[in-house]
Amino acid sequence: LRCVPIVGQLFRRVVVPGGLEVGGFWLPHGEALVLDVADALGTDARWAGEPPASPAHLSKFHPARWIAAPGAGPAAVEALKREGAWIPFGGGPRLCVGYRLAEAEVKAMLCVLLRGYAWTVAAPGTPLVKPPKGLPLPTDGFRVCFAPLGGGGGGDGLGRAKEE
Repeated sequence: LRCVPIVGQLFRRVVVPGGLEVGGFWLPHGEALVLDVADALGTDARWAGEPPASPAHLSKFHPARWIAAPGAGPAAVEALKREGAWIPFGGGPRLCVGYRLAEAEVKAMLCVLLRGYAWTVAAPGTPLVKPPKGLPLPTDGFRVCFAPLGGGGGGDGLGRAKEE
């Protein structure tokens, strides 16, 4: 979602009577605005300057970029939580109506999987392919083995992520 946002651009109009100033630019009332989400996230000063070989490079999965370093001050913690840092469901008055339901479903599913199963990736290191539209996908799907914890359970323990 960070590298290839589901919504590439956001379209808005200035609704403040008389207009408003943003970053030294005057925007009159009614002016159309276009925000390129991928560009905004990709030029974030926190990781935009990282070299391609760095684990913190924009193209790498690096969850620590959303976690403040040990001993970081309150300003660093707040900078990570700032509004608009992660916007897969949009924002403002056009926020996705299913946002809270989607979050609840993901949390419930993760609870079941994390508490009841051991996970292993069946084919680690599978290269990704970038389709013309959508998110990068593993070239051979994404096979994960789920083994019930504490015995019991059924099935062969293999799951295959959908490629949609």
